[in-house]
Amino acid sequence: MELASRWHAPDLLNYSPTFAWERAEPSQKQLDILRRKGIDLALVRDRGHASALISALFRYLETVPATEKQKRYLRFLGHPNPWGLTKREAGRAIAELVPH
Repeated sequence: MELASRWHAPDLLNYSPTFAWERAEPSQKQLDILRRKGIDLALVRDRGHASALISALFRYLETVPATEKQKRYLRFLGHPNPWGLTKREAGRAIAELVPH
């Protein structure tokens, strides 16, 4: 419930497997992704649930705003408007602006 609320993904609350593949055990790759992101693997019911969690996580990560440190650094690097960037966009902009 906490994840559904934090990630703005109410569909996680009512998840139930529909297809046979969704009822299988989660794959090792799915478990590795969820573990790296700090998800309690005891909450993962099956492969379909793991898939839904990962999809919700990636959708959420696309909307996380840039950190204050990223914004300040981008401003220092001369970015015209770092205030509306997401964390991912800010990371890409920094990589482009920093001389190699």
